[in-house]
Amino acid sequence: MKINECISCGSDQNINRSSSEGFNEVIGMRTFTQDAYSILECSNCGLYYKDHVIDESVLNEYYNSFDFKAWQPVANYPTEDIVEAFLFSKEGLKVLDYGCSEGRLISKFVNKHTCYGYDIDNRALAIAKAKGIEVVYDISQTENTPKFDVIILSDVFEHSLAPTKLIGELLAMLNKSGTLIISTGNADSKACQFDMAHFWYFQTIQHVCMLGSKYIKFLESEFKLTVLKERFCSHYKASIKQKLFYKIRFNLFRFIHKNRKGMIVGLISNIPFARKITKWKVQPYYPFSKDHVVLFLQQ
Repeated sequence: MKINECISCGSDQNINRSSSEGFNEVIGMRTFTQDAYSILECSNCGLYYKDHVIDESVLNEYYNSFDFKAWQPVANYPTEDIVEAFLFSKEGLKVLDYGCSEGRLISKFVNKHTCYGYDIDNRALAIAKAKGIEVVYDISQTENTPKFDVIILSDVFEHSLAPTKLIGELLAMLNKSGTLIISTGNADSKACQFDMAHFWYFQTIQHVCMLGSKYIKFLESEFKLTVLKERFCSHYKASIKQKLFYKIRFNLFRFIHKNRKGMIVGLISNIPFARKITKWKVQPYYPFSKDHVVLFLQQ
């Protein structure tokens, strides 16, 4: 499906940041195809988004074919540690986890807060309900939905084909002085900015957009928001050795990419055991930089 205007604000003014060939993802017995795409930066609101995505109805099939348990790691993501620390510091709140899956994060607080969960996957919601979470099946029925003190949007923003509309709807469900927590990819990270279309965050069918500082300022203006806190971190935990290995490999690729016609790369290409690195075409997987942000927002 071709995206002809910004999925945040509707503007057709954009900057092409980088492009990628298409790829396939096999989920169960089904193959889903991501067409070749570019990452566009909206000149108005600053959102970064794919200009080709799979059709929304097919995307729903994709999610329903996906094993949601694959999104449930044994340990917390670093972003979740930040959210948990906030919830542990409070008492007796009404908290909604929008996109809760089976409730792995919010279920830890059912005896401390009144916890609600919403997700498009009813398989996951059944598990969340069994964990003591109040399940919200239809978020559009706002007249029957309580106002919340905290709404968590963790690893969901990047999946939305209408992210600003979604944020507006969530803000409408907050109590006065309530807090919206958004945990998502940080498009301003150096690793992402190098070649956005090939950055690991966009190399999956699920992810269609990313935010950066310009978009955050747009949200502040659009909804009269205050950014209470910004925390930057990686999305995955790793040992020092792992972080060092991935960082060196990524920086080496970046150096080769920028200096392909230079003398040093020419010398490396003549070394038998090292020349293969000069033939790298696509940036290597690098998930351990500070490529995520946790935002605490308040109206």
